[in-house]
Amino acid sequence: VTYGDKPEEQFKNADVIVFIGGFPRKPGMERKDLMHQNKLIFVEQSKALKVASPDVKCVVVANPANSNTVMLSHFAPHVKKENITCLTRLDHNRAIAQIAGKTGAKETEIEGVYIFGNHSLTQYPCINNIKVKGKPISDYADKEWLTKTYIPKVQKRGGEILSVRGGSSVFSAANAVIDHLRDWYLGSDRVTSMGIVSEGDYGIPKGLWTSLPVRCKGNFKYEIVRDVPLSDFCKGKIAETVKELEE
Repeated sequence: VTYGDKPEEQFKNADVIVFIGGFPRKPGMERKDLMHQNKLIFVEQSKALKVASPDVKCVVVANPANSNTVMLSHFAPHVKKENITCLTRLDHNRAIAQIAGKTGAKETEIEGVYIFGNHSLTQYPCINNIKVKGKPISDYADKEWLTKTYIPKVQKRGGEILSVRGGSSVFSAANAVIDHLRDWYLGSDRVTSMGIVSEGDYGIPKGLWTSLPVRCKGNFKYEIVRDVPLSDFCKGKIAETVKELEE
């Protein structure tokens, strides 16, 4: 592991780059409020990425993560698009934690948790396919809790932590980066959520960087899980977050 303040030196010959540098989010700010402050930072880092290998693996953590990922790809087009990802594993982990807290189940007993869309207040933690100990989530929680408590809690969790701590949840984010890279490199049987370039699935336009359910195959390969059944409610929520991404 190397670190430094000259990206054009650090990026050369790198196998994996984690982009954590950015203007810090402060209480009262949403992720999109960081757009202007972080634009200049990421333009410079993106240009420095030109010295990196086309096979370098990138994880964008700094917010707004999806937009920063687009900038990386735009200014360093030689890097393969499928190798440029952004962190939505933090949202995924938070969603599982909410289900575990509600049901009393272990996190390993929960499956079918997927995050769609932008890493923002419009992200959609899908409620269609959650299972706890092999049983549908409806056996443990009603629709009102899922739509009025669970979804907003996951969407706003970062802001809640900011208001209490006065700073971002750096340790949770660091743990999510580890989870993201571990599964991407080593592979996992469990479906998870990653911010990746869309191939047109679930009505999300091709070329947008969005959170999608994926299965990590190992050796930095993943495949999009394309058979997640969606209700009209789910499709509407995904359309909302796609609209924000397109803006």
